[in-house]
Amino acid sequence: METNYAFKKSIGVSMAYSGNADFAGNAPTHAVMEHNVTERLKLRWQKGIFNGSVFADGRFNRYDSRDIGVRPYNVWTVNCGFNGTVSLPYNWSISTDITSYTRRGYAYKSANTTDFVWNARVSKSVCKGALVFVLDGYDLLRQLSNITYTVNSVERSQVESNVIPSYILFHMQWRFNKKPKKITK
Repeated sequence: METNYAFKKSIGVSMAYSGNADFAGNAPTHAVMEHNVTERLKLRWQKGIFNGSVFADGRFNRYDSRDIGVRPYNVWTVNCGFNGTVSLPYNWSISTDITSYTRRGYAYKSANTTDFVWNARVSKSVCKGALVFVLDGYDLLRQLSNITYTVNSVERSQVESNVIPSYILFHMQWRFNKKPKKITK
């Protein structure tokens, strides 16, 4: 019995420092320093008809200032999850991913969230892969919101988008490949 198995890992760490200042006229009114550390870990594997991966991304931000009235604070963002694909007989394929998005350290409770997002896809290819029928489900647990919170060293903002955060979509893909004629001399 033949066993094909592949395993890959990737790890990354980065650190950054930046400074920002608000100006009134020609004089700075507030100077804010941002320190951040980002870590990424991904493990991928493949065995037979299945391939998948687990991943974790973490980011720590520290906002600090020597100015009076600017309170230092720490913000953590952690995203971790799993994704996988199974190739089935008769050109069927099923894939899914589940991700947890966690945010902590914000002054407003509405910005400190943990959202579990589950996406799934079922596809069937015909005509030797030239025509693919796909059924996609995005945010099947209906956890996401159309409100996004952003924090950097200068501002805290809340943005509301006109998007549908959760949906199911059926679509078709037509792939064509035309090979050029060989040129003979």
